[in-house]
Amino acid sequence: MKIKFFMAMIPPTVTAQEHKVTAVNGRPVFYDTPEIKNAKSKLMAYLSKHKPESPIECGVMLTVKWLFPKGNKHENGEYRISKPDTDNLNKLLKDCMTKVGFWKDDALVCSEHIEKFWADIPGIYIQIVTSFTAVLERKLTFPLTILSVVRSIALIGTAERFMSVLIYPKPRIIRRYLWRLLTMTGKRC
Repeated sequence: MKIKFFMAMIPPTVTAQEHKVTAVNGRPVFYDTPEIKNAKSKLMAYLSKHKPESPIECGVMLTVKWLFPKGNKHENGEYRISKPDTDNLNKLLKDCMTKVGFWKDDALVCSEHIEKFWADIPGIYIQIVTSFTAVLERKLTFPLTILSVVRSIALIGTAERFMSVLIYPKPRIIRRYLWRLLTMTGKRC
């Protein structure tokens, strides 16, 4: 499954890390500031228009592009190298996506690509690709890294079969083996 959408908005600059702490009966209690609550409600309102019919239950690749209003100092498409950090921005976004019902748990996000830009049209571009779809659609490139070889050998089960693929590397053959493996496990998304 693949979901792509753009939310035209001025992205929030507050992050999930900006919690406040107070003491209640001598114990620390964390709470969200009004700015964080407003950012969460704004994101959840925009995200609810694009949520899938049922929550995703398998691993996903998440691509997010944060487009901030450029003003007079920056060019359209120029990377934003100032705060907030991309990981903190994405944590707030993933928490909101979990609450809205995109997936059962944000731990299912196994691959992330995050960028932040200055742009003429501000907003947030999001693409979600389930791991099953990613394996079938991804164009495998060579030479394979040692890690991917080890993963593939572990997934396929026999080194002999995989070594024949390495001698004459053909992405189609690797995709076919991965397809068989995924259909045997019954995990389809």
